Amino acid sequence: MVTRAPVGQARVRYSTSGSQCCDEALQVVRRYQWARGVPERTWVLTLRGCYHGCTYGGAALNQGAIAAHGTFDGMGPVGGDIAQLTPPWPYHQEFYGSDDLVSFCVHELETTIERIGPGRIAAMFGEPVMGVAGMVPPPDDYWPRMTQVLKEHDILFVADEVVTAFGRVGAWYGSSHYGIEPDIIACAKGIASGYMPIGALIIRSEVADVLEGDYSGGSYGGHAVSCAVAKACIDIIERENLLQNARERGLQFLQELQPLLDLPVVGDIHGLGLAIGVELVSDKVTRAPLPLDDPTLVARFREDTGVIFGLHGNTLVLTPPLVISPEEVSRTVEAVGSVAERLSTDGAYHR
Repeated sequence: MVTRAPVGQARVRYSTSGSQCCDEALQVVRRYQWARGVPERTWVLTLRGCYHGCTYGGAALNQGAIAAHGTFDGMGPVGGDIAQLTPPWPYHQEFYGSDDLVSFCVHELETTIERIGPGRIAAMFGEPVMGVAGMVPPPDDYWPRMTQVLKEHDILFVADEVVTAFGRVGAWYGSSHYGIEPDIIACAKGIASGYMPIGALIIRSEVADVLEGDYSGGSYGGHAVSCAVAKACIDIIERENLLQNARERGLQFLQELQPLLDLPVVGDIHGLGLAIGVELVSDKVTRAPLPLDDPTLVARFREDTGVIFGLHGNTLVLTPPLVISPEEVSRTVEAVGSVAERLSTDGAYHR
């Protein structure tokens, strides 16, 4: 795990879920700043539309919004010392006006750091590919330029790779695809392919050393059976060359899905590896999201096509197993087309 991670020398803290990892990462970055004598560094930067788990810490990072997973309404205040930035979403140029997307985001980061004060910011959290937002990959130079600014101001970067690590985007880690070296990587899901509950924080040694002796993990962190299953899954990913399969089948998805852009409700098709999003709109000019408020839709899609989709907001999400075959990709694309053809621009689904 560590030898494949783009963090150099590192240590690992184990947990049982991605939410727990992100919550603990929030604790780690603030406690690290306190332990090294700068307790005023409490602020954390995130991206609007992010998802970093379902704990109170995750809700704080998400600014209370759990996107496709509901909200924390009625559970009291969440957040505090969290600032959100504009997400890198190439389809939505309206976010950036006439500016280049990456230049806009870098400038916004710089001005936010200046406004809060670099000596008051502990870290930035970011998903290499925004998952719950709809599997949205940023431009290739986005994360390298953003993390360079963070380094210049001694601000830690936490890569939330709960979705992207262990082959999902065609690389061991999404950070590796973008050529960046986070200070902390949070990962779960793909470690054991969902067969056992396990998550991990991979922490750069320079950070981990400051926290030497700190409590970490819960009762089942590093559970022997979970770790054994994780090791077996990693061996299979390597032995069966599933990273390459994820890259090749991902490109096949993007190519075969392209004709669907001619349909009135399909606004954008995007993805990296086997993390694919088909964004549905009610108006292609304004890019207004297709209103899909019926909670039974996913079940109805599955019943009608025999294919399981995710539905994150107004985006159909495809995250199939890394072993998916070319024939299964084509079958899935056919099912997506069938669903999109039955949707009208008012969000009605006609069976």
